[in-house]
Amino acid sequence: MKHNDCSDNNHCDSIIITGGCCEPKVVCPSNSQLNELISLLNALIIAIPTFFATPNATNKLVLINLFNQLLDLLNLLLPTTEGDYLKQLVQSILNELQSPNPDLGQLSVLLQQFYSALADFFFSIQTCFAPSTFQLLFNLLTQLISLTPIPPGATGATGATGATGATGATGATGATGATGATGATG
Repeated sequence: MKHNDCSDNNHCDSIIITGGCCEPKVVCPSNSQLNELISLLNALIIAIPTFFATPNATNKLVLINLFNQLLDLLNLLLPTTEGDYLKQLVQSILNELQSPNPDLGQLSVLLQQFYSALADFFFSIQTCFAPSTFQLLFNLLTQLISLTPIPPGATGATGATGATGATGATGATGATGATGATGATG
């Protein structure tokens, strides 16, 4: 078994740790791929909340470009179950973003699924890097999760009218009125 010591600035090539004859168990990204992943996550930390705050064409294009870059990066890695699922989610996010009017609620659901899959992906490559690098990846993921707004749901139906309240106490007697005018003589 071979360990990829990619801590700090060591130069590392992409390697495969195998568990048996020809069956890949862990696919390690290279240092440059790891740096690109970190850069993309940092950019998404800014771009995702910006798009939710102002879902205009410019912000949408920024997100589309970032997710396309992430998909390109994932396509460079050797296939794994975690990586393949992550690619499917990125493609679903891209499909939603490329629709004329992206549904922010649906996008939020896809992003939550993406974050979960990203955590699984990080766990699948945790043996590739120093613990500090692994911690950095999870810190970035935590920021992504905390900065992604969750749109409010639909307003619920109006509730039933409540029961009639108890009758209030009788009020105080009012002051005596002024004496009326004298009537006409008969």
